[in-house]
Amino acid sequence: MRLAGKAIFSAALLFLSVIIAAAGINILYKVMYPTEYEDLVVKYSRKNELEPTLVFAVIRCESSFDKDAMSHKDAHGLMQITPETLEWLVMVEGGSELPDMYDPEQNIKYGTALLRLHLDEFGGYREMLAAYHAGRGAVNGWLSDPQYSSDGKTLDKIPYDDTDDYVNKVLNVKGIYDRLFAKKYNSYVLTGEA
Repeated sequence: MRLAGKAIFSAALLFLSVIIAAAGINILYKVMYPTEYEDLVVKYSRKNELEPTLVFAVIRCESSFDKDAMSHKDAHGLMQITPETLEWLVMVEGGSELPDMYDPEQNIKYGTALLRLHLDEFGGYREMLAAYHAGRGAVNGWLSDPQYSSDGKTLDKIPYDDTDDYVNKVLNVKGIYDRLFAKKYNSYVLTGEA
């Protein structure tokens, strides 16, 4: 009887250890894939009909959630927007004053607007992200070149290694955000195709 009791106790202890380890991994992933600025991300994702998990992935890849980030290419803030792109976005949005790109709300507002514009123009996440990284002119050029696009609508190959790496990284990170948070954030129908 004592052996049976020890076996049951050992089995229960093993079961609890597995559950605790699984919970620990989930907690670790949530620390590695944060959802800072959640209210702003959800607000502007919904306004622009984007999946919040996509926006979290872009922010994580662009700035690691550092609102004061600045790249060697003079891109600023959470979503790393350059001054030239910001001027164009403000004009497209009908504004006149350039906002502070280190302000998280302004950065997310304009970053999600840019993602939406690219998604509307190109129709797919790969092309949208390539345009976000390399510019819409580059993507339009690639789409018109049969070496990179067999149908003129989707990129079969991205010729810039850094842009190809960026697109794959964001999509992989988005996949992790989807596994962790899709039920919480992506609970509405989107018009753009993934």
